[in-house]
Amino acid sequence: MTKWAREIEIDAPIDKVWAFFDGSLEDMQKIMPKVIANDPIEHTKEGVGSVRLQKFQEGKQIMEYMVETLEYVNNPNEKKKKIGFTLADIFEVTRGYELIKL
Repeated sequence: MTKWAREIEIDAPIDKVWAFFDGSLEDMQKIMPKVIANDPIEHTKEGVGSVRLQKFQEGKQIMEYMVETLEYVNNPNEKKKKIGFTLADIFEVTRGYELIKL
C-alpha cells in the first residue's frame, strides 16, 4: 500500500477552500479539472455513507466509479472528508482532506 501526505497553509477563508472538496462540480473542477461529473446516488444526513457517481476523463477515455464518503466533518473551524473508490476494478483508492481554521 502506498501513502502520500502533504500539509500546507492556505491564506483564504475555510469555507471558500472547502467548496473545492465539498461544493459544486464547477468548484471541484478548479482543482480537479479531469472530473467531468459528480452525481449524487445516495445521500445521508450525516454525510458518511453518501455515494456519488464520479466520471473522470483522460484524453478520449472516460472512467466512472462510485465514490463513498467514509468520514465527514463540517464544523465552522474544522472540515474533514475521507472518500473511497475502486478505480478500473483494480485499485482501491482512499483520499482524505482536512481543513483547520487558524
